[in-house]
Amino acid sequence: MMMIAFQQTSGLREPSRDTPTRGFRRCHRAMGIPLLTSLLLLAPWPPLQAAAPEIVSQSGSLEVRTGGSFAAFVTAEGEALDYQWFRDGEPLEDRTTDTLLITGVTSPDAGNYHVEITNTQATAASVPITLGITTPPALGIAPGTKGIVSVPGHPAYYDLYLPSIYGSTSRKFPVLFTYSPSGGGMVDHFRTVAEEKKWIVVGVSQSRNGLNSENKGHFMRPVFQHVLDNLAIDPNRIFTTGMSGGGWASFDVAKQQAPLVAGILSMGGWLGQQYSRDRDLFLPGLLVARGNGDSDVAANSWLTPDRNYLLNYLSTNEIRDWRFPGGHVPSPESVQREVFDWLLSLTVPSSAQERNLASQQEALWKARITAGEGPAVFGELVEAAFNSPRTPRALAAWKSTDFLFAEEGRFLRNPPPALPLLPHRRRDRRDRQHGRFPPLPPRLGRLPGLSLPRNLDEHPGFDHDRCQSRDRQPATQRPPADHYLPGPLVRLGQQRPDG
Repeated sequence: MMMIAFQQTSGLREPSRDTPTRGFRRCHRAMGIPLLTSLLLLAPWPPLQAAAPEIVSQSGSLEVRTGGSFAAFVTAEGEALDYQWFRDGEPLEDRTTDTLLITGVTSPDAGNYHVEITNTQATAASVPITLGITTPPALGIAPGTKGIVSVPGHPAYYDLYLPSIYGSTSRKFPVLFTYSPSGGGMVDHFRTVAEEKKWIVVGVSQSRNGLNSENKGHFMRPVFQHVLDNLAIDPNRIFTTGMSGGGWASFDVAKQQAPLVAGILSMGGWLGQQYSRDRDLFLPGLLVARGNGDSDVAANSWLTPDRNYLLNYLSTNEIRDWRFPGGHVPSPESVQREVFDWLLSLTVPSSAQERNLASQQEALWKARITAGEGPAVFGELVEAAFNSPRTPRALAAWKSTDFLFAEEGRFLRNPPPALPLLPHRRRDRRDRQHGRFPPLPPRLGRLPGLSLPRNLDEHPGFDHDRCQSRDRQPATQRPPADHYLPGPLVRLGQQRPDG
C-alpha cells in the first residue's frame, strides 16, 4: 500500500468571500482538511503496475509407457497470469493452465513441451520438458503357452503362463505368483485351472529354501516390478501361493508387498513361527487360504497357532482351510478351483475409470518428484498405498515409490558384492534386531529428509479403519454369511458341517 504524505502550504491566497468556492472552503476547514490536500486526493492516479511473471519451480522430463499418462507443471508468481503450453514450438489447444495432463499417450505425443506465462508486463517461458514414449517389450510368449522371461538389467527371471484369451481383449487378468521350496516356481501345477479361470501365473524361479529374506527379496521384487509393468493385470486381484517353504515365502511376500497382495494360498506351508508384531504387517482384508493333506502332520500342527496369530490382523471370515487326502504335497486341482472361486468372490474387479484416475495420479506424483518435491510426495505415497490397499491407486503409489527411489539414486537394483546365504535362525534374529518396514526397500530410511516408522500405526497418514475389507467392497458383492467357513475344515468330497 502506498502511503502519501501532503504538506499544507502557508502562502496560499484565500479566495474572496463572494466567490463560488466559499462554501467548499468552509466545509473543508470545518473538517480539518486542507484545501490543497482534498484537491490532490480527488485527482486521478495512475494504476498500479502488475508484477511480471516469475517461474519458481517446474517439473522435469519423463518417459511414459504407451497408453499411460503424462503430467507437467510450473509454479509461478505474479498477477493476472495467462498460461499457454507448446509442443515442439506449436501451441496446444485448450492447454491454458499451470498443469498439463495427457492421458492415453501415443507416439505422436512425444516431444519437447514448454509453457509461456504472460501478463501485461512480460512473458516468461519454462525450460523445455521432454516426453519420451516407450513401448512394453515383447515377452515372446504366445497366449495359452508357458515360457521364461528375463528381467532386463537384472539377474532375475521367471516362468510365465498367459491364458489363451490374453491379448484378444482389453480385460485385466488376476495374477498368481508361485513359489517352490526347490526353486523354479509352480506354473505347471496351476496351468490347467489357470486356463479355466483365465488367470496369469508367474513362477518366481530363483526363490527357494535356504535363502535369507534379503536374498529372496533381491529376486522377488524385480519380478513383481516387471510383471506389474508389462502385463495386463488387475490391481485388485494379485495373489501369491507356494508349497511348503514356498508357502512360507507367499506369506513373506504378502507382508513385503502388503498394499498389493489380495490373497494367499499356502499349501503345506506355515508362518515359520515368525510371530513378531513389531516386524510383521498383514493389512486387514488379506484373504488367507490354506490347503493341506490329511497326513501332513508337520503343516497341520501349525494351522491353529498360525490362525491365532493371523487373527491379530485379520477377521475369521478372511481365513479358510481345506483338507484333501494325501501328505506333504501341493493341493489338487479340485481344491485349486474352490480356492480360486473363493478368492474371486471376495474381491471386486477394478474398473477402467479407477485405473485411468490412478494413472493420472501416478503421472502427477512423478512430475512433482522431478520438480524436487520427493519428501513431500513420499508421505502421500505411503498414505495412498495403505489407505487404499489392493486398488489401482495403491499400485500407482507403489510404482511412484520405485520412481522416487530411482530419482534419489538410493534404490539398489543390482546385488551387493556378496550375498551370504544365512540360515533361517540367524536371519530371523537379524531381522528382529533391525525391525525393517516390510513393504518398502531396505535403504529407504537413508533418503534425505525421509524417515520411516517402525510400526505402521505410527505413520500419521495411516487410517486403520479404511483398510477393513468390509469397507473396500460393496455388500452386494460379498457372498452371504453362510458361504464362509471360519470353523471346521472342509474335507474334499464331504459336505460342510452346516449341510
